[in-house]
Amino acid sequence: MPWLIGVIGLLIVAVVVLILVFTVFKGDGEGGTAASEPGSTETSREAGDNSDGDVSRDATDGLIGYDGMLVPLSLGYPRGWKLDEDPDGYIEIWPKDSKEEALLFIYHEDLTEYEYSLDEWVNQATADLDEMGRDFKMSSTEIDGYPASRLTYVEDQKDTPDYRVMQIFTMKDGIAYVVKFICEESVYERYLKDATKVIASIELL
Repeated sequence: MPWLIGVIGLLIVAVVVLILVFTVFKGDGEGGTAASEPGSTETSREAGDNSDGDVSRDATDGLIGYDGMLVPLSLGYPRGWKLDEDPDGYIEIWPKDSKEEALLFIYHEDLTEYEYSLDEWVNQATADLDEMGRDFKMSSTEIDGYPASRLTYVEDQKDTPDYRVMQIFTMKDGIAYVVKFICEESVYERYLKDATKVIASIELL
């Protein structure tokens, strides 16, 4: 459906804006509010119970392998899903014939010259959600053994189905990665298991 394509466009813009904000932030030498330690779990403006879980890499057998050309990572995805690598530097993975219902979006950016931390990055993301009035849940997780922060929230729509967003931030050697799972709320549980398997299979290169 066109509404989901529009959502993806807005999320891409949001990531770029977030990076630009930190570029200016660091250039001015200003500080930020400290976030929780990577190993801890913190809940803020919780949007109800959610079952977003971590999946061990042992449970990712049978996936189709992908080695990134434009995005520096490798992963696996289910045979019933499709992968597309965009020249702008991001990956889209979705259930075949169901892109209007669920989409996994992976984006990266080289931030080595800006020298800011994962905590600072996540603080800015949560501040943006607060400003938009979004109820969200934040928890600690990992991607390929690297500390990561996971945000989940619901986007309420007036004329289209509501959708749930699971957004994961991590960094390796100054390269920032964003993993977003976007899904119609009514079918979220149907696709969550496969999406978490993809995320568990990621190896950052």
